[in-house]
Amino acid sequence: RAGALTLDPDTPGALVCSSITRATDSWLSTLWRAAAPDLVPRSSIWALGGYGRQELSFFSDLDLLILFDDDLASSPHAHSQVERFMRWVRLTRLELRHAVRTPAQMVSALSEDHRTPISMLDARLVSRGQDAHAHAHPRDLALPHLRAQDEGRAFSQLLLDGMRARHERAGATVYMLEPQLKTGVGGLRDLHALRWASLARFGLSPERLERAPAWSPHSTLSYTRSLDWLLRARHALHHALGRKHDRLRFPEQELLAHRLTGTPDTPTSARVESFMREHYRQARAAERLARRALLAWRQPALRPRPTPLGAHLHELDGTLGASTDGGFVPSLSNTLDAITLAHRLDLSLDPDLEHSLHEAQPRWRDDLSVEPELAARVGALLTDVHAPPERSHTLLELGVLTAAIPELSPLVCHVHHDTFHVYTTDEHSLRLSLIHISEPT
Repeated sequence: RAGALTLDPDTPGALVCSSITRATDSWLSTLWRAAAPDLVPRSSIWALGGYGRQELSFFSDLDLLILFDDDLASSPHAHSQVERFMRWVRLTRLELRHAVRTPAQMVSALSEDHRTPISMLDARLVSRGQDAHAHAHPRDLALPHLRAQDEGRAFSQLLLDGMRARHERAGATVYMLEPQLKTGVGGLRDLHALRWASLARFGLSPERLERAPAWSPHSTLSYTRSLDWLLRARHALHHALGRKHDRLRFPEQELLAHRLTGTPDTPTSARVESFMREHYRQARAAERLARRALLAWRQPALRPRPTPLGAHLHELDGTLGASTDGGFVPSLSNTLDAITLAHRLDLSLDPDLEHSLHEAQPRWRDDLSVEPELAARVGALLTDVHAPPERSHTLLELGVLTAAIPELSPLVCHVHHDTFHVYTTDEHSLRLSLIHISEPT
């Protein structure tokens, strides 16, 4: 029972998930042996969804796949034991969804609904009887189906389309004042899509990718940090409320800010702002990782192609990257060139290039003092009516706007607590400026 537990806010999110998962595995295995003794030798139980990914939080739902031999499919006795198992589970008021399949039914189900093979990617063995070793891992059935004839590129496009549609429903920005931890922009579902695509394309989870297109060691580190943050915030939210709830409303932001950030003498408003700044930073990283990877993985691997800016920048796998000769200097001028070129060619910035630009931010104020005309260039890029909307966000997220306009710094990720606004102050300002530029009065 979550209410009887003390949650250490510094405990890594994955470690809390692992502890809950182990306890759940043990409980369900014991219950299965007691409720269905005749099925145990010839059956296997697989965890799906968040349970399969070992991302359980307090009050999470459970998804199970129960596999048993084909000759038991029509056995009333077998189904009665499964029903007894489910009745016993429901006595705990736990939400558990289950599917009962034979190996043959598993294969036929792959084409019935695209969500079925996706769920099988997350499958994890919970219990297997001594006579059920012939049961294939569900992922081994799903991967050939998802890879089809194009090594999973169409599946990556499917995930990208789904992510874009979900983002539109969630407000189309990370910077919502009351963000959703699971299905919002930069939420856990973005990282899930990234995980599914990496499994289908390369057979590896994101933590184990080495040099896949649009991926780098910086990407792995960013993925791990974002996932840990989202899981820790979700654990704290569920634990504080005593129920499953994934939206960070204003009251919950104060609760979590006191648990996860600051010192006891830090004012509540400062804690909340610090907490939400960190959340937006991690959610932004999660969204960027997923979008960039899915864009690259939906197409065949390409050879590096020189760009109009010369040999120091190249186009590869849907991204704009710096060449390995070290000739690209991340000055503010070169950064503005790279942003302009990336949007002109409809490319994302390569992870290594983006990292080098972030590292160079402290030097851009010096660039502006030496070359004052750079501020006018920033203004021109921001007010270009023909520019894609994401350009202004790129300028903000890379720190270009705050370098050119230091007065903007206090507005970045600032949360304005009232009933009239839905975006952070910087996002609200950008949207108003874009409306004013595109529709002058």
